[in-house]
Amino acid sequence: MNNKLCCWLMILSFPILLFSAALTQSNVTGYWAFNQGGISNIGWISTEYLTVDAESRINPSSWDVSPSGSEVLGKALGYSAEQYMVGISGDIHLAGIYNGPTSGEFGGYDTSLAKKWEIYQDVSNSTLTIDNITSTLPSGGNNELIIRNKATGSNFSVQVGEMHISGGNKVSLGTVSGGCFIENFTLGDSAAGGSVNVSGGSTIDIRAANIASYVDEINISGGTVNIYKGLSNDTSTYTDCSADFSKASLNISGSGNRGVLRFGSSSSDKMAGDFLLGDISIESGSDLGMAVYSSKNVSFGNVVADGTSTFTLYAGNFTVGDVVHSAKTSWFIGKNTLGNGVETTTFSGSKLILAGTDADNLAEMSVYTRYLNSSSLQNVEISNGTLAFFGGAYDNGAGTEYYGFDLDLQNATVKLSGKTKLQYGYAWNNTMDGVARIGDLVLDCDGMDSEWLIYSSQSICMYINSISSETQGGSGSVLEWKFNNKNVYVQNDAEIAVETFLLYGQLHVLGNYLNGFDGESLMHYQNSGNGNFYVTGTFETKGTFAVCFDAAFTSTKTIMNVGGIVGGTSGSKITTGYNYEAYSNNTGVSIIALTGAGSYSTTTALVDFSAGANPTELALNGALGINKTGEGVQYLRGENMYRGNTTVSAGELYINASGSGNSAGWGIGAVSLTGGKFGAVGASGNIGKIVATDLTWSNSAMIAVDFAADGTSDLISLSGNFLKAEGDAEGQYMFDFSGVFAAEETKYQIMSWESDSTVE
Repeated sequence: MNNKLCCWLMILSFPILLFSAALTQSNVTGYWAFNQGGISNIGWISTEYLTVDAESRINPSSWDVSPSGSEVLGKALGYSAEQYMVGISGDIHLAGIYNGPTSGEFGGYDTSLAKKWEIYQDVSNSTLTIDNITSTLPSGGNNELIIRNKATGSNFSVQVGEMHISGGNKVSLGTVSGGCFIENFTLGDSAAGGSVNVSGGSTIDIRAANIASYVDEINISGGTVNIYKGLSNDTSTYTDCSADFSKASLNISGSGNRGVLRFGSSSSDKMAGDFLLGDISIESGSDLGMAVYSSKNVSFGNVVADGTSTFTLYAGNFTVGDVVHSAKTSWFIGKNTLGNGVETTTFSGSKLILAGTDADNLAEMSVYTRYLNSSSLQNVEISNGTLAFFGGAYDNGAGTEYYGFDLDLQNATVKLSGKTKLQYGYAWNNTMDGVARIGDLVLDCDGMDSEWLIYSSQSICMYINSISSETQGGSGSVLEWKFNNKNVYVQNDAEIAVETFLLYGQLHVLGNYLNGFDGESLMHYQNSGNGNFYVTGTFETKGTFAVCFDAAFTSTKTIMNVGGIVGGTSGSKITTGYNYEAYSNNTGVSIIALTGAGSYSTTTALVDFSAGANPTELALNGALGINKTGEGVQYLRGENMYRGNTTVSAGELYINASGSGNSAGWGIGAVSLTGGKFGAVGASGNIGKIVATDLTWSNSAMIAVDFAADGTSDLISLSGNFLKAEGDAEGQYMFDFSGVFAAEETKYQIMSWESDSTVE
């Protein structure tokens, strides 16, 4: 202690006087006021100005604050001395400790000087009760109140009703020095509750072995609350504690310091105790940083925020209710280093909403956990945000591996908009061993820039109930799904309306699929894997739908498997990406397989070069072909122009390919009939024309021809050869004639070929 102070210390004794007036903050504005009995030592004070009431509480309203000098306790803060100490022994009750703004005769004192007041347990076990602690000095006061055990003392209990700290001041309940911790700390009143208010850069540090809380709310506006381990007198080791603030709501407002709430000191020195907190509210413009380091249980109520926030959470088990964020946010639930994953993470609420401020200020949540409970979630919305689920890291003896778990969102509607990223699994070489399940997926495609990363060891890595698009994407809208060459199943219908859809895996739609983008859109696959697109029901596109691989290939690849193609708008097409320069090296054949058993009709054109252009002047790369394998009927009524093979092995396929849509008169490439039925069809009626190169015909297949009473009929016009299938024996080949015939003298031309063609 400062030598100058020591000479002012005296043992106080004073008579008991009756006084029952209540202590209020207005009584003591301008100084620290200690209202209690049994003070053993006070620096710079004289008993002649003190009176006490029947309960042995010093009553500051009787203090004479007019004398000059240093007799009044409150004046001590105005002097330049740095530290004042008050020793206590026995059970003490303080009605309050106040540090208010200076006024009147205190106005001349320099309150910007850092002052330190210490209340310490002097000799024996004791309980210090303080109804409230209030500091309202203006910013720059930098005063500190320390309540601690004496270094060589025994157990010390402290009870504080409320705390209201502002102006850059600090309250330390227990200190980091040896043996000065608090054994039992109680905050709030079990019947009346209470509140904690910290603002203006102020700090509350709590170091205790046991913490009990009854406060109703904790309000932080630019302040900090830290809860650390205490120190044991018996073993000189740090003592873990639990903190149950589950009855309190945490309210953050104003622009404040980061790290406003901390439990435990670091990830390498976790608290072996529980940390429970009620609802959390973060107001717009505020800045919250929460760090929780616990090897036990951590639980939050609902978290609603429209202010910036960072949550760093290490826990044995973590539980949170609804999470609704509408500002820049960073959640780190565990970490990807060995031993720092959470054992079990539970979303107990129905909402998980991460909506960042914009594409540069994302709301982010990363979950490193061994087990995940998320089945109660019903509404998951990501807008300008990232949601990532990882397994906690562990050492498998050969390196770092990650625990796997199922991602259960099958009861949730998941909505994506803006810049988003969803991730399940850590990396392609550190995969989950579970499956992700999602309910209905809703896409707000206008302005979408969305990335999905799915790393799972399972062949089917994700199930989605349905996909719908609320809006159509604009120029630059992107949906990128990297499934690590695994399968994703959509159980019902799907509509995706982005300009670019990057699919690195296999997408299976068990219902119908609609490409809702009415301009020129692109779906491309990863060439190194088995990228593909399967639709059990119908496929429809509103505009041009270009399908290709993202690297050059020269072989034959199936790029789409669809039940049937339907619908169509003016100018709608399905193409191999003829006008995408990045894919001009794709010189192989891209196959569309028609697999359905129903009846399908479309006016969408299948093309592999630009309609209206002279194809002989184009760099004709990436030919398109058709395989008809399903038992159903497909009518392709658009102006189809492609150079790959058309193969019919089952069902019926009718094509309009008159060659009138381009200056060279090209239609389709070679036709191979191994089964089923094949014929021409018109854009609107049944009479049509097919311009093709070669036709190879098995006697197990049939060519269908429609006739009209005006003498017109379907026509297949070959520029190449008309051949029977290899292995066919000599025999009959079948036609299926239908329609209304003209007079007997009318001649119908149903097939034609060039004079130099080979005709078997």
